Amino acid sequence: MDRSRYEFRWMGCSTYKVIKLTRHKKPTMFEAAKRVMGIFESITAREIIVRLKDGGRKELPTPRQLAQKFRSDPEIEAIKSNKNKAPTIFRRIK
Repeated sequence: MDRSRYEFRWMGCSTYKVIKLTRHKKPTMFEAAKRVMGIFESITAREIIVRLKDGGRKELPTPRQLAQKFRSDPEIEAIKSNKNKAPTIFRRIK
């Protein structure tokens, strides 16, 4: 048992409670992009990137990467525009 990942708390009567400490990790680009979106908010990939940059994110995905990932995500609905050059609009469902 690696003691650096566990915390031992005294519970009284020679009993210790062992608590597993979880490491705080930075969310992936796509997890962070999902968190920036509000539920049922219609937003384009470029607007998501601007919000990530304003929030201090250094590593930014391209609009194409976001669109590709979000089209296959069941939590996000992709609304294709009628025009070819118009951006795709994404809406977070869950």
